[in-house]
Amino acid sequence: MMGRLAMIAVAGLLATAVPAWAQTPALKLLTGAKGGTFFEYGEAAAKFITAETGLAMAVEPSGGSYENIRALHEGRADLALVAMGPGFEAWNNSAAWTKGETMRRLRALFPMYETPFHMGLRPDAGVTGIAGVDGKRVGVGPENGPGAAMFRDMVAELKLKPEIVFGAPQALADDLMAGRLDGFFFGAGVPVPAFQQMADRDRLRLLPLDGAAADALRKHYPYLVTSAIPAGSYKGQPQAVAAVSVWNFVAAREGLSDDAAYRIVKAVMGDPAKATKIHVTATGTTVANVKANTFMPFHPGAVRYFREAGIALAVQ
Repeated sequence: MMGRLAMIAVAGLLATAVPAWAQTPALKLLTGAKGGTFFEYGEAAAKFITAETGLAMAVEPSGGSYENIRALHEGRADLALVAMGPGFEAWNNSAAWTKGETMRRLRALFPMYETPFHMGLRPDAGVTGIAGVDGKRVGVGPENGPGAAMFRDMVAELKLKPEIVFGAPQALADDLMAGRLDGFFFGAGVPVPAFQQMADRDRLRLLPLDGAAADALRKHYPYLVTSAIPAGSYKGQPQAVAAVSVWNFVAAREGLSDDAAYRIVKAVMGDPAKATKIHVTATGTTVANVKANTFMPFHPGAVRYFREAGIALAVQ
């Protein structure tokens, strides 16, 4: 009897010796499709957060912002990467993909980076301007992703009729390199891994998104801003190429604990020298870009950190 009691006591001591965070289920983080920057950034950010806070993270690929926003709103994920364009649409129920539902049970944590939308072409596709995509086979990313919606709205506005192909970025890059696609329209931080792979094999030429193309996009998506793909972002790209961009944030479900949100934001925002090394795009992961969120309230745990750090927020 005494031996059994002693064993129970030892087991109890061992249980209490385990740190509290180690007994907490891993936080589910949704990223994006494999081959895209969301996926790479999400995996790297999860490792950084775990190393800095001890919070366990379970990283999962996804179809991108639309899926991520709905999952946060419905409480099926703890954290997710969100493009603020779809976030704005969900918050205001202003796009067809929301299916009439206003989705506001999510909160901003911290800025990630600015996403330029690229129009990549096979060098021998014979396309010299946006009108040239008429009748061509163009990949647009996952069917329910923001890139697909933007491309469809852009070509409809311009009265162009390309053949639209859906798929994960890596699969579409493979198809373009193999000659099965003429172009690939996608939004992700520079350099997009799939685009970089195409460029490294001399199978990529960027088409500027300016003039009529940019006007058509901004007509449907007023939150887009003019930007550029910096010169040298990809092999064989000697000059900057016009683009349009949207900001991305890491967001959390409304019910995420204040303590977890505080620890995550403090770890990422508290030391820029560390945070900007999360990923090549993370030069935008700084407190200076917190102001890029103009509509989604920050999580109370994030607000607590920003107040302590003396950082003013546009929305709380």
